Amino acid sequence: MKLHSAEKYSKLLKAIGDIVYDHDVPTDTIDWSDAVVEVLGYTVDEMGNDGNSWLNKVHPEDLEQVLLEFERARKYDQIFDFRYRFRTKKDRYIWMHDRGVMTLGEDNQPIRVIGVLRNVHLEVRALEERRKTQSLYETLAENFPYGSIFLFNSDLKFIFAAGKGLEEVGPPGDEIVGHYLREFLPKETADILEPLY
Repeated sequence: MKLHSAEKYSKLLKAIGDIVYDHDVPTDTIDWSDAVVEVLGYTVDEMGNDGNSWLNKVHPEDLEQVLLEFERARKYDQIFDFRYRFRTKKDRYIWMHDRGVMTLGEDNQPIRVIGVLRNVHLEVRALEERRKTQSLYETLAENFPYGSIFLFNSDLKFIFAAGKGLEEVGPPGDEIVGHYLREFLPKETADILEPLY
């Protein structure tokens, strides 16, 4: 059974789960894929079908950056790839990754913009939490008088190493991070410690 192009496209969009949009700029008409329901909670009609209905859902603090990125894409390579916050139907903002391409007319103005919006909210929040935790550990290590702080993942690979004690006796923390516990300890010590973790 051979699928027709429209049917293939529809099945592919459903499988991807991201919001695909097609903006006909001269008529200011945006066609949204049905994923707006699952990702943002809006029906396609509630999403709106013009540029203003899209811009009104961009977080006010991100709007200038969004407009600058589209202008940069228009001037240089017609490709955009960036993140910003977008309002859901429940009136909360989530982080979206917007990636797409512009087609320019003879006057070097966009005539069509096709893109994909992906929900990356959990990914962005996890990164922010990791940065906060990293900063906390760095502050702790800087103020720990004669000790050192080591963190490693479940494979016993160092993900953090710092402290005044380390500065005095060992290699710098940035030389330890990314290496395994066994690489920096005598075999006998590593054999004792590894089963504990």
